[in-house]
Parts: sequence; structure tokens; C-alpha cells
Amino acid sequence: MLTLIDALRRTVLVNGDRNATVYKDRTQTWKELAGRVARLANALQKRGCGRGSRMANLALNRSSCEFLGTSLNKVLT
Repeated sequence: MLTLIDALRRTVLVNGDRNATVYKDRTQTWKELAGRVARLANALQKRGCGRGSRMANLALNRSSCEFLGTSLNKVLT
């Protein structure tokens, strides 16, 4: 089964240096996005989050949160 993390890894291999996000004057490549996802996922795992954990997110809909869902996917699967 292809997971969100698998799709991100493949996208990094194919388009790693291309823009993943553009918000006003800020851009982020797929490699940079994958790095943010990994750092957040690792931080959550170090705090005891994992398969079977319940998590919630309360945040504004903004570009700085685009990696959150992918990070949670990595931690919970």
C-alpha cells in the first residue's frame, strides 16, 4: 500500500529541488519539506507518539502547517 510518506519520498527523488510550496515571497523545495516532515515526526516520536496515539491539531490554515499532516502520517503508520 502506498502511503503519504512513500509518495513524498518518490516526489523528493523525482523533483527534490523543485518548489513544493510558494507563499508570497517564500518558497520551499520538496527536499526542504521532507526535512521538516522528518524533524517534526521524530520530535513527536521522541515524546511518545506512535501507532495508536490520538492527536489533534488546532491551527490556522496557513502555509507553515502544510507538513503537519504528512508528519502525523509518518508517526501513526
